[in-house]
Amino acid sequence: MRLRSRPKRGFMMLGMAAIIFISVLVCGALLESSLECYRASAMGEWRLQARLAAEGAVVLLKKKSESEREEDRIGVCVVRYQPPQISHGEIAIPVTVDVRGKADQTVFASEYVARFGRAESGAVKFLGLEKAS
Repeated sequence: MRLRSRPKRGFMMLGMAAIIFISVLVCGALLESSLECYRASAMGEWRLQARLAAEGAVVLLKKKSESEREEDRIGVCVVRYQPPQISHGEIAIPVTVDVRGKADQTVFASEYVARFGRAESGAVKFLGLEKAS
């Protein structure tokens, strides 16, 4: 009598190896897509942090004199001010925001322009905050 268990065993091992290989490919594709989602959400979070830090910087700009405008730290962001540009009664102050990550490294940087003008009473009036091009 002859047993046929060995050929069946080889086909089962080959079938299991194929199933494991396909599972590894599917899991790898899922991990890669989740990594892309994580990167996109992190980038969105950094953009939002930069925008909010720039808006906070506008509030600080109204209260500071020109000599005090060097650098501020707002949350995990570092805000730097450039010299103001004055044209047609409007003051434009370029603001650079660096979002810092672990080990205090810049993970995202963005530039904005804060625009101020004079109200009829002579007080400084905030006109708007725009992303620099």
